[in-house]
Amino acid sequence: MPPRLPSLLERPIGFVNRSSVGSYGEILAAASLPATGLKSRLFVGEGGVAMLGSPRPRLRRAGMRPGTLPLSLLLAECGAGFHLLLEPEGRSPEPAVEDVQAAGGAEGLERLWLAHSDLQMLLAWKRRWPKVRLVLSAARKRIPGGMERLADQLSSAGVDAVGMPGEDWTGGTSVLFHRFKVMTFGWDAHYERSILNLLDAGLDAVSSDNPERLFTCIQRLYP
Repeated sequence: MPPRLPSLLERPIGFVNRSSVGSYGEILAAASLPATGLKSRLFVGEGGVAMLGSPRPRLRRAGMRPGTLPLSLLLAECGAGFHLLLEPEGRSPEPAVEDVQAAGGAEGLERLWLAHSDLQMLLAWKRRWPKVRLVLSAARKRIPGGMERLADQLSSAGVDAVGMPGEDWTGGTSVLFHRFKVMTFGWDAHYERSILNLLDAGLDAVSSDNPERLFTCIQRLYP
């Protein structure tokens, strides 16, 4: 059965949360599924190394796998043929951009998404790395001026997508951003019903802790 509202993409992206997969094998299995990718926090470690995960234990949710992972090692093991959505903490994401470019060239950069809640930060990254995709992380109750104003602002600035918690999305909100050619991403949908609801509302990407469930839901609406 097709979705009630269409995605701007030929097939939405399913981002598997890094916190839910531990080994290279699990990450490779998740990334090898069609239309899936990996979503992770990013920090710059000692020696300027791009690291996936968080160095701050207080940010870890219950059930989150401990430990961090060098991005360069992940790319060496899994390649750069999957979508990668990174949420940089603190310093510039330059080491991560360099790792992805070294592993996948221009095509790798086009599958790299950088997400941040600071629009000015995103615009600075856009000027520096025009091929990288950008996502404004937002929450419905903290958007000044309303959704339409934000959609127009993002479209004019060349920001590719807006990401909000799954419960913040409706079909009408997705259609509004699509009118301005801004993609819509929903965070942390872990159950079949919530994933299907977001896909049915026309979202272009959904993140989840369950890669098999995510792929099955995308396959159901976008066979």
